[in-house]
Order: sequence, then structure tokens, then C-alpha cells
Amino acid sequence: MRNIIVFAVGCLLAGFPQTSALGAATVTTGGLLEEMADLGRLARWPEPAYRTIQFSSYDRRSTTSEAPGWFSNADGFGREPIPGFLKVLKEPRDNQPGLYLVAEASGPGAIVRGWSAGMGGTLRVYLDPAADGSTPPVWEGPAYEFLARRSAHYLKQAGIDLKADDAFSQQDADYLPMPFARGVRVTWEGRLAELHFYHLQVRLYAAGAAVRTFDAKSDLKQSEAQLRAAVTSLTQPSAGATGEPARLEATVEPGRSFSWGSDVRGPGAIRELKLRLRADALELALRGCLLRIAFDGSQRPQVEAPVGDFFASGPGINPLNSLPFTVSADGTFTSRFVMPFEKSVRLEIVNHTQSPVRIEGAVALSPWQWDERSLYFRAKWRADHDLVAGAGVIDLPYATLIGKGVFAGCAAMIMNPSGVPTAGGNWWGE
Repeated sequence: MRNIIVFAVGCLLAGFPQTSALGAATVTTGGLLEEMADLGRLARWPEPAYRTIQFSSYDRRSTTSEAPGWFSNADGFGREPIPGFLKVLKEPRDNQPGLYLVAEASGPGAIVRGWSAGMGGTLRVYLDPAADGSTPPVWEGPAYEFLARRSAHYLKQAGIDLKADDAFSQQDADYLPMPFARGVRVTWEGRLAELHFYHLQVRLYAAGAAVRTFDAKSDLKQSEAQLRAAVTSLTQPSAGATGEPARLEATVEPGRSFSWGSDVRGPGAIRELKLRLRADALELALRGCLLRIAFDGSQRPQVEAPVGDFFASGPGINPLNSLPFTVSADGTFTSRFVMPFEKSVRLEIVNHTQSPVRIEGAVALSPWQWDERSLYFRAKWRADHDLVAGAGVIDLPYATLIGKGVFAGCAAMIMNPSGVPTAGGNWWGE
């Protein structure tokens, strides 16, 4: 059985319009932009298939949980014992910056995410680099600007006047995709004594996948329609065309449950789920009412999480607006994750609180073509109680994933009351 594993937040995956000699689609910048705003593609095994890897400034003394140094935390602050890069290409001499290898991969793929919390120096990014070093970089400039702000740079370079808001850049990260056909190489010229936190996330496609390498001079202009559509979808998300939604209304007494099952036999897919709870103690109701969704008669519901936590709002109501989730200030929760089923779907909300809870909402379904690439949507939740600050560092496993699937994301909610009214007083670690 194929599974999508989700812990509340979303990720963005594959499928493109053009056809290659292998039968899969050709990966292009425009196709990747379309994919960013299409949650339905998460619900099918991607074609061409790929895996995602990440290069980062983690402390190189941290190798395995069984060895000393696992919790070492010199990860870009400067002067770390081992430089946080793949390789030292040129040692710093006579007070000059050194040269370091940040990332290197061969084969077809795409840069899909960069992040930095303050990386100086010069980054050089080479797509399809030649062995003799003759390939000019697609980027040569400030490291932070590429990792966290490259979309603004390339939009300006393409002459596209577009208010993208936070569609591609968020805080210290940028998600503008940059595909490559044969490989990628990234170097950094800078001083180890200065801050150099970084992540660079790269998607690697199966061998033989057809990819058209990013061209900074033409790609975004040629893909302007997909670019503008992606910005609209990412900043003003909607579920798209669906059928008439089924209304959910009930008052659930303590210890009782409310259930709903579709009258329409599959195949089909949940395209939008809206819920609003009303209770005297709303924060307790959002954590104490369990949402369960079972597809195709599964004895174990594929979705099982408290209502508030499922929608990435916890504890209580914390307004947010994203492609998969919207949490409104009035307490209306919306999920736009696509949840396909072959035959049937059943939703249940169990009230584990001590008071009645009023449930209002709607489920919008749409047709779905069920095939061997279709994936079930899964969401699970867990809690760790009575963790004591200062008692020593520990690992908190989020999930163990077995089998073939797409990992869509996770969310962590920290409930950490503190007697010290400062950010340092309730710092939760990382």
C-alpha cells in the first residue's frame, strides 16, 4: 500500500505537461512552477520519480546517535572545529577567505529550496558544470541573496513586474525552482570566523529523466503565465472546482462521536475540508476532539489527530494562510490537501472532553482517476509530556516511515510555560 505521510504542513511534488522519450514528462522551470501550487500531484507517485537531499552547515562532529558528538551544535556560528562543508577547496591564507564546496550532485535534478540565517561571502552556483571548469556560474554573488532571496533577483533580471509577496520567499528561505539536466555544483568563498548558516535542498530524479536546465535569461519570461498563476494560487489559495459540499453539523456530547460517510461511491477525493468547533473551553475542545478519516474501509483510520493540531493550529486558534491550510480568526479551519479513495470515505470526530462540543463544517468531493500511482493521505499525531528543560539533550523521533510514499511535512507545537518572561526563558531547543 502506498502512503502519503503528513503531520500538518504541506510539501510540493511532481508531474509536467511535455512528453519525453521515456514516457514521463520533461521537467522544466514552468512545470515546476505549476507543480508548486498543485496539491493534487502530492496524491500520486511522482513521475519522473525522485528523491530529495539536503546540504547544510550541520556540525560535522555529529555522525551517528551511537557515537560521541551527536548533539554537537557548532553549525555555522563561526570557528567550528570542522568546516561545515563537503570539502575545503582552498585553505584560507594571509587573512584571505577560503574556498569551500557547499553542494555537488550529478544527474538530472533541481534546486528547490535555499535557507540561511545570515551567510556572508560569495556563492557560486553552476548548473551542468563541465569537468574542465569552463561553465559560467548561473549565480555569483552574495550567499544570503541566493539562498533566501533569489526569486526577486531572477524576476528583476527577466524584466517581470510581479508582486510575488511571500509566494517564493519566506523569512530566510527561497523556493524558486532551478532544474538541471546533468548536475549541480555550489561553492562558497568566505571566512569561517563569520556566520555561515545554510541549507540547500536538491531534488534528484531517476537516471534518464528528461530535464531542461534553468536558463536565467529566458526561462522565467517564457514561463510567465505559469509564474503568475503560481503566485496567485500560493498567495490566494482555493480548492478549485468541486461538487456541492456535504454539510457537517452536530452537537457531540462528552464521550460520544459524530460520523459522516459519503453517499457517492468512489473513486473520488476530498478536495476541501472545513471545520469549526464551538465550546465553552474552545482550546480544550480543539485538543480534546479527535479527527479520524478512514479511506476504503480501513480498520485503522489513515487520519487520526486532534482537530486543532491537524490544521497546524495549536494550542488554540492561531490564524494562518497557506496552500494546504487556512486558519481564520473566527475559528474556521480549512484543509485543501487532496485525499483520494478508490471506493469510500468515512469521517469521525470523537469528543474526549468533559463538555458538549458543537461541530459545523463541510466536505467537498471531486472525481478521481484511481490507478497504480494513487496514494492514500495519512496524518498521525503524538505528544511528549513532562519533558524537563536542563535534564540533558535528547532526540524526539517524529516518525518512522516504512514503505513507498511521499513525505509531505510535519509540524511541532510547543506548550512551554515559563516563569521567565523573555524569549530566553522559554527557549525550547531545536
